[in-house]
Amino acid sequence: MMNPHASSLPKFACGIAALALAALFVPAIAQDAQPVDWSTVPPPARVPAGLRGAPAAAPAAAAQHVAEFTGFEGAVAPASLTAEQVGQAVVVTGTIVSVKPSWSERAPTTLVLQAEPAVSVVYWQDMADEVEGGGGPPSAGKKVSVRGKLQDWRGALQIKPESPGDLVIEGVVAAPPSPEAAVPGAPAAAPAPAAGLPGVIGAGKVLEHIDQPVVLVGTVAEMRDAWSERAPSILTLKDATGSTEVVFWADTREKMNESLLKPGTALVLSGIAGEYRERPQVRLAAHDAILAVDADNVAAQAGSLYKIAKAAAAAQE
Repeated sequence: MMNPHASSLPKFACGIAALALAALFVPAIAQDAQPVDWSTVPPPARVPAGLRGAPAAAPAAAAQHVAEFTGFEGAVAPASLTAEQVGQAVVVTGTIVSVKPSWSERAPTTLVLQAEPAVSVVYWQDMADEVEGGGGPPSAGKKVSVRGKLQDWRGALQIKPESPGDLVIEGVVAAPPSPEAAVPGAPAAAPAPAAGLPGVIGAGKVLEHIDQPVVLVGTVAEMRDAWSERAPSILTLKDATGSTEVVFWADTREKMNESLLKPGTALVLSGIAGEYRERPQVRLAAHDAILAVDADNVAAQAGSLYKIAKAAAAAQE
């Protein structure tokens, strides 16, 4: 009869042998479990895409310093303006909340600095390129600084800069004014007429003399031809006080000396002061109410042209 425990002896012996072998390998396994210095391990030639992980974040770009916008000295915030200041000269610095670009040559660009109560800055195409630096109207969020007369337009407060130098836009390097063509025999700038001459005003003062005969002495900044048979030709005349548009129609222009209309020409002219869409405008009194400046005789020229303007004003009454 076979011993029932005999078959279990070989199994027990095998188990003892296995434990002995494991004991021999434990030190090696323990040694492999120590931290690995990966800096000494060469990278693999190729890592499967699924094992690459997220790419390392790029180093942050160095922050660029942006010069602080200061604007004109002594400027106030738009919120400080009141209706009682209408007609006064103000200096304001604020942030644009919305922009209404010009939709035609005769419509202004409007920069809204405050929605309620409304405060905005308006300027026309004759100064747009200079104040915008050739890049078009500024966007909302930009800062502007402006100086000019505060006006009321349909219940809203508006500031109208008289010249490009009266408006500064954040981040804009103002474009230099376009060079004016030299005209042989004409002075580089129109001389100021003798003080106290009747009717002589600055181009920037036209709105103060609505419906009155006036005389202007200045330089042609721009000449725009009529866009239709019923539209006027428009000459922009500027001097040290600002600029204004001088308008005349086809029946007058056909009798005029075209050489007088070239940009850069120094002129003395007369007409009736007015406004069109809140912009200063002078209606030329007659085809002979415009002369090239004679530097030695400008006072006499102004006097004779004032008489023509007075006659034109009396005829329309």
